[in-house]
This record gives sequence, structure tokens and C-alpha cells, in this order.
Amino acid sequence: MNTALIDLARDLSGNDANVISKITEITTNPPTSTEEIGFYGMKDASAAERTFRAAIFQLSKTGYIYTFEDKYLYEMPLVLADDGAIAALPGLGDFFDSMTATEFREGFPAHIDLLERAAAQKGRALLSVALPVGDSFYIVSVSPEIADKWRNVVFLQQGGDVFGMTEPEWSLYYSYLSYALRLDNVGWPSLPPRGAMRTLSDIGYSE
Repeated sequence: MNTALIDLARDLSGNDANVISKITEITTNPPTSTEEIGFYGMKDASAAERTFRAAIFQLSKTGYIYTFEDKYLYEMPLVLADDGAIAALPGLGDFFDSMTATEFREGFPAHIDLLERAAAQKGRALLSVALPVGDSFYIVSVSPEIADKWRNVVFLQQGGDVFGMTEPEWSLYYSYLSYALRLDNVGWPSLPPRGAMRTLSDIGYSE
């Protein structure tokens, strides 16, 4: 996992030497403090989990992974557009204007299609980070080639928990948004099926 994490940092950061150096250090000496891991209550987690979380924390802290707390997730489209991670297409923020639960559910597929088209217009693709336990949504905007390499790759599996890079976790986005917008009993929209997960060995790394 460690070599793959360093390569992931290289790909997401555009070969930022400072970030790569920090994540190499993390993989060599898994952190034990909350400040280094970046997540509360993880000091007694396995070394592998602490390593993965700390690497994601570093990439988030340096702006290479976007992190949105659930109650502020409605800000995500315009933040990504303002930062140039996706194109500023008309209607990106309009979806969150006052709506009923039914309008939210029925309009959600068109909303995420707009997000993906906005990324494609910038020559980018979107990925999420699978990080069990928490209240934040993680998303990255990368080239299609990098997205193809890391999409749906498991870095670590502990029991039923999967840590890795995935296609955008739109179901989690939907769940967090419904909370942020204080919409009750929204039901579930029609979403495309999630692709099969891959192991690190599937993409050429030892596990």
C-alpha cells in the first residue's frame, strides 16, 4: 500500500515534492497523534489505517483533495467552479434553491450529470475518497488518465470497511445533502450502478 500511496500523492499533487516527501515520511513512520493523523479517535487504529488517513489528510490540507463537511456540502459545486476544478456551467448552484424533498430527489440525477459535464469541459474527471467513519465528503478533480488509474481501487480493507479511491460517491453526496438541506423522507433517486472495485495488485502494486 505504501508505494501506491506515494504514487497517488504524486498523481494528485502534480508531483509536488513537499507533499510527496511528507507522505513518504508518513508511510515510513505511521503517525500516532491526532494532529498528524488528522482524525479524532484514531490513535489506536491499525498502522495501515493511520497511514492512509494521514496521507489523505495531507492531500486535503494542501488542497489536492477537496473536503466538505456534510452541513456545508451544498457549497461544493461553486467552490469547485471558483477554483477551476470544474467549469462554471449555468445552473451549478441553482439546484439548492428552495425545493421540496420530491424536487430534490427527482432533480438529483440531472445535478450530478451537470457536475460531471462541468468537470469534462475542463478536461477533468471526478473521484471520491472512501474513508469510513466521519461526516465529510472528499472529492478530487484530475485528468481522465489519472482517474482511470485510481478509480475504484481498494487501498485497505478492514472487516467490512473499505479505504480507497472510488468513482464519485453520489449516494453519500445525496445523503449528506439531504441532511444539510434539512429535507426529511426524501427517498432515493435513480443512480447508475457503481463499478466493480479493484485491488492494488490489479493495477500493478503489491499489497
